[in-house]
Amino acid sequence: MKNKKSKYSIGLIKGLREEERLNKINQRKAVANRLFFNVVSNPIGGIVRTIATILLLTLATIGLLALLYPETRHTIYGILCDYYDQVISLLQS
Repeated sequence: MKNKKSKYSIGLIKGLREEERLNKINQRKAVANRLFFNVVSNPIGGIVRTIATILLLTLATIGLLALLYPETRHTIYGILCDYYDQVISLLQS
């Protein structure tokens, strides 16, 4: 009779361990699915991030050119002064 109980308890323990293993696998899959869908479901954020990166690199390039070449510096200064005058005139209207 002890053998039957021990076989039963061993089978029960194996079953519980298998169930725990499957639960861990299912939890990992659920986390992976949430992460995947958060990334995939927001393509607009990726596009905005890409555009922001391109804009930042462009502005950095313009800044370096303005530092290196005086002609470019004066041109950019003239453009900024024109923008400033336009903003002031719009605010005064």
